[in-house]
Amino acid sequence: MSREHTYCHSWQPTNPSTALDEYSDQHHLFPSHQNSANGIRDNHPLGKVANVISTFLDGKFGTDLNGNLVYEPRDLHKGDAVRALLYMVVRYDGINGFNWTFDWLNNTRLPSIGEGPQDLSTLIEWHKQDPPDKWEVDRNNYVQSVQQNRNPFVDHPEYVDYINFNNLTTLFPVFAAEPENYVTSFTGSSSNATINFNWTDALSGSQEPSNYLLIIYNKNDFFIPIDGQMYVTDTNISDGRAIVNIPYSGADTFHLTGVTENASYYATIFSYNGSGSLINYKIDGTVPSLVVQTNSGGGGLSDLFISEYVEGTSNNKALEFYNGTANPINLTSGNYTVEMYFNGSTSASSVISLTGTINDNDVFVLANSSAVTAILAVADQTNGSAWYNGDDAIVLKKNGIVIDAIGQIGFDPGTEWGSGLTSTADNTLRRKSGVITGDTNPNDAFDPSLSWNGFVTDTFSGLGTPDPLPVELTSFSAATIGSTVKLNWQTATELNNYGFEVERCALSAERQAWDKIGFVNGNGNSNSPKDYSFVDDFAGKPAYRTGRYSYRLKQIDNDGQFEYSKTINVDFNGVKKFELSQNYPNPFNPTTTIRFNLPEAGNVKLTLFNILGQELRTLVNEYKESGVHTINFDASDLNSGMYIYKIETGAFVQTRKMTLIK
Repeated sequence: MSREHTYCHSWQPTNPSTALDEYSDQHHLFPSHQNSANGIRDNHPLGKVANVISTFLDGKFGTDLNGNLVYEPRDLHKGDAVRALLYMVVRYDGINGFNWTFDWLNNTRLPSIGEGPQDLSTLIEWHKQDPPDKWEVDRNNYVQSVQQNRNPFVDHPEYVDYINFNNLTTLFPVFAAEPENYVTSFTGSSSNATINFNWTDALSGSQEPSNYLLIIYNKNDFFIPIDGQMYVTDTNISDGRAIVNIPYSGADTFHLTGVTENASYYATIFSYNGSGSLINYKIDGTVPSLVVQTNSGGGGLSDLFISEYVEGTSNNKALEFYNGTANPINLTSGNYTVEMYFNGSTSASSVISLTGTINDNDVFVLANSSAVTAILAVADQTNGSAWYNGDDAIVLKKNGIVIDAIGQIGFDPGTEWGSGLTSTADNTLRRKSGVITGDTNPNDAFDPSLSWNGFVTDTFSGLGTPDPLPVELTSFSAATIGSTVKLNWQTATELNNYGFEVERCALSAERQAWDKIGFVNGNGNSNSPKDYSFVDDFAGKPAYRTGRYSYRLKQIDNDGQFEYSKTINVDFNGVKKFELSQNYPNPFNPTTTIRFNLPEAGNVKLTLFNILGQELRTLVNEYKESGVHTINFDASDLNSGMYIYKIETGAFVQTRKMTLIK
C-alpha cells in the first residue's frame, strides 16, 4: 500500500519540495495499491478511459478520446478524488506567491512534464455523479481532528458551482430559494415486509419546501444532495439504496416495500425547493435521520394470524385472518380450524374448519351466517353454529397447533377482557400495525390493549381489506374575512375519524410554536365527500392581528392515532388591492397553492387554461368575502407543461402562468 497524491506532487508549483504543507495535506491523500494503482496513475490526469491499457479492480488506465493518457478511478471514489483535487487548488492558491489555478496547471505545468490537460468539465461531472457520502464526511471529520481544517466541498458540495477553477473567479449560479426548515417527528416502523415512514411537515418559515428527498440505505450510509441536481425516484431497495421525491403538499408518509427480515435500514430526509436545475437543498444543521430494524420474517410472516375481531350487536360477529407469508395458503389442506371456548371452559365448545385459499397480502373473513349484509358482503365463509361473546376465548390452529388466540382458555372474565373500546365485548378490534405473529399461548393472561386497537360497536368498514382506508384529505384552504380566518377542508373517505384539532403558529413570533385553537368532530366512517370549516376569530385580540400565521389540522382516529395535514399560510397585513399571486411552488408536481386578494366581497371566477387558451376547468366560481384567499390545486390528472390561470371578479381580470413538471 501507498498514499496517492490526488493532486500529483509533480503538478504542484512547489515541486520538488516535501517540506511544505501541501505535500502531506491529508485531504488529498488516499491509501492506494502502489504497483497496480498509484504507480500506474503516475503523473497522468484523471479522465474517462476510452481505450483501456490496464485495469486494477474497478480502476482503469488508458487513453481518452483525444489520445491523452488518463487514469479513471473507480466510481465510488470519483467524487471524493475530485473534491480533494479542487480543495487543493483553492486551499493553496496565492500562498508563497504560487499559482494553483487550472489555467496555470494546463498551460504551464502539465505541458512541461509531457501530460495532456486535466479536463475540468469531467471533474465537475464526477463531482455531481458521486456526491459526498457518509464515509467521506467521516473522513473529513477525522482529518479535521488531526489537521484542524475541513474540505468545504464535502460539507457544501454546492460551493463548486460558485467557483471558476480555471482562474479562481466567482460564478453566480441561480437556484430557487432554500427552505428554512426540516421535517420534525421523523419516525419509521416495520411490518409485513414494509417500512412505514412518517413525519410532521416542516414549518414554512421564510421559505417553505416544495418537496422532500428521502434517501434510504440498507447500510449505515447517506449522501449529501447537490443543488441543481435532480435525483430520480427509485423505490427498489434491492440494490442497497432507495430515493424518493415527496411533495411538501402530499401525505406525510412513505411506505418502502421489499425490505429484508431482521435487517437495519438507514433513512435521511432533506427539504428542498424548486425543480430541475433550480433545485436548492437544505443541508445545514441537523438533518433528520433514523434507523429502522425490520421484524423477523420481514419478507414473509411465519403463518396466519387474526387481524380483526368483530363482536357486535346480535349476530354481528366475524373474524378476519391475514396472510403475510409471501405465498398463498390453502386452508383446507393446511387443516386450519377455529375453536371457541365458552364461559371459561377448557374444552372447545365449537370447532369450525376453514376452507378455501388466502392469497399473499390478503385476508379471509369467517362470519356468522345470520350477520347483517355489510358483514356477509365481505365474508369468505359463514357458519351458523354457536358463536362467541365477549367472555369467550377463540383459538386459531393449524394441524392442531395453536398459531393465534384471543382471550384465555379456562378463565371466565365475567363480561370481557380489557375495557372501553379495547375490550372483547360489543367492540371491533384490529391488530396493531407492528404485530407480525399471533399469540401462541392461549392459557396466559390476555390484555387486548397490548396488540389491538378498539372501535365502537358494529364497525365493519375495515373488514375484508388488508389495510383499511385512512382519512383522505382532498383540500385545505384559508381566507381572511375581516378580523377572522376561515378554514375549509374536505375529505374523500373516512375511517374511524374521531375529528380534527385545528392548530395555529404565529410565524412572526420570537418563539414559533403550534397552539391548539379548536376542534371539529369527524364523521367516523364515510365513503362519500365530507366538508368541514372552522373560523379563527381575532376580534378583540389586537396583539394577534398583524403578522403571518400558519394553520394545520391534526386528524385523530378513534384509537388516538393521529396525522398532520400540510400547513397553509395566512398574511394578516390587510388587503388594499385586487391581486392574483404567483402560485407556489412553481414549477410544481403535482400540487400547488394559488392565492388571491380581494379588498371587497364579490363573485369570483378562477379558471384554468392550457397554453392554447382552451378552458380546462373552473377552480372557483362563487361569492367570496373580502380578504386573502388560498386554494390548493392538484394537477395529478394533467400532463407536464405550461398552464394559464385567470381570475375574474367585477372589473378586475388578471392571468398568470404556472408550470407542471412530472
